[in-house]
Amino acid sequence: MSREDQTNSGSEQDETRLIARARTGDAGAMGLLLRAYQQRVFSLCSRMVNHREDAADLTQDVLTKMITGLGGFDGRSSLSTWVYRLAVNTSISHLRKRRTARAGGGTPPENLGEMTESGDSWPKSGTDGEPTAEENVQTNEQRAVLLRALGGLSDEARALLVLRDGRGLDYETIAEVLGLRIGTVKSRLFRARLALRKALQELDKPAVKSTVN
Repeated sequence: MSREDQTNSGSEQDETRLIARARTGDAGAMGLLLRAYQQRVFSLCSRMVNHREDAADLTQDVLTKMITGLGGFDGRSSLSTWVYRLAVNTSISHLRKRRTARAGGGTPPENLGEMTESGDSWPKSGTDGEPTAEENVQTNEQRAVLLRALGGLSDEARALLVLRDGRGLDYETIAEVLGLRIGTVKSRLFRARLALRKALQELDKPAVKSTVN
């Protein structure tokens, strides 16, 4: 569970009642659930795809899947874990389609400036004392560099960093979202942070300018 979920979830019993009511066709209950998760889903999708308009479209896609799939939600995981799984899988599917489009000549834009001005900053430190991906990053320009570096990582590495450092989820929840063992989450997250650090270092290198004699 993320720090935000711990703070904003209120009562799990209340959410359970809302789920039960929504399953019976109670539009009001469904509306409350959708409003509770809309911003969280958008935040995750925006960090995964780094494009505001795409993230908005993906958010609507995830919420639609939430509406249509709630009847089959078995409750073995929390609703938030299930929704995060939907958001990650939907985002990764979009990223794969975007890469295919680029390979075919299409180059969808990366609205870095727009994304970094969203006001939705990452937490500055981890709950377990680990350095986070955006520790000490203060300016929009620096956050743009972070997002660019993040975009160069594998889909799984990006998801791990977004879930852990962006959303503040604990290892157990991340393992449930991604279908991995907790030990695997820890080891792959460590490698993802190393890869991100390397990518940031590469972006920080001054461009080599050629001279013409």
